[in-house]
Amino acid sequence: WIGDGAYMNCTKLSLINLPSNTKELPNEIFKGCASLKKLELPETLETIGIETFADCYRLINMIVPERVMAVGVNAFKGMNQKFTLICARKSVVEEYARKHNIPFQITF
Repeated sequence: WIGDGAYMNCTKLSLINLPSNTKELPNEIFKGCASLKKLELPETLETIGIETFADCYRLINMIVPERVMAVGVNAFKGMNQKFTLICARKSVVEEYARKHNIPFQITF
């Protein structure tokens, strides 16, 4: 279990490896982590909370597992202009990206 805002505004965090059994990323957990460049999401992930990655403008892309069924409000607010979500076709994440004008790439 990881609590809301656990790493919020951690300016030195550049890389994180989440446990392979992580099912949820809580609200604002990485909000404002301006140095975060690389993050691998586990295949077990089902939920991305509110403003989870807001203002993580050094992240350029993110592969999101097909199991993700919920993406919170402003989860990707304030991202780099080059930021791209990599997701499955017809997934919740593709729908979220389309609705919020976030560039995305479909995986096969």
